[in-house]
Amino acid sequence: MMDHKVTRLPVIENNQLVGMISESDLARNLPEEKLGQLVEAIKSGPADRSS
Repeated sequence: MMDHKVTRLPVIENNQLVGMISESDLARNLPEEKLGQLVEAIKSGPADRSS
């Protein structure tokens, strides 16, 4: 998600949208060392992450 500057992704089941997953959803299950990297990327903001 960080490589492609995407903050949310659709969740599709049987060609139907069933939900969305966000960076914060993923962060809840990250190991502590990876969580720090994600927080830094989020803090930098979309303007800093745009190409």
